[in-house]
Amino acid sequence: MYRCLQPRGAFSRSTTYLQAGWVASPFAYTGTPICTSLHSDDLSTVADAAQWNVAHQVINVAANIPPSMQKVAFLRGGTQWQMTIPINFAGSNHDNVQLSFRDNVASAGDFLNSATGVIPVFSFSGTFTGVNNLIITFKQTGRYVLGLVHHNASSGNWSMFEMEFVIIP
Repeated sequence: MYRCLQPRGAFSRSTTYLQAGWVASPFAYTGTPICTSLHSDDLSTVADAAQWNVAHQVINVAANIPPSMQKVAFLRGGTQWQMTIPINFAGSNHDNVQLSFRDNVASAGDFLNSATGVIPVFSFSGTFTGVNNLIITFKQTGRYVLGLVHHNASSGNWSMFEMEFVIIP
């Protein structure tokens, strides 16, 4: 069964996105990401999204490509499209799941006019395990590197699942 991260995501300023120690993330892309139309009442955009899915390979996790390329996903940009990306959270329970730009972990957490010094994130409440869908819309094309930081509730370890998104029209 797939759970969705998107309905639980809320913008916040995180004090836990930066951690003192990290372990490798067990997360991995799984299944087939899909593009859907946000205008379900417009059959031409519904058909366009379905055709886009047939014409584009969003991710490639085949064993014959380098591991560094297995984090790259080619997604459709524009406010009329929604991308659903299945991510396998593995067998452990993960909480404190947060999405932000990857490079934010290299900052001190300071931002303009901040008195608290925390990182802007989308935070997902609850405990997650197994396959979950990241549902996301990108307003414009470009290349974005995001990090899905998570806490393993069993081991206490913190990890980041790095995702490089190439947004195309």
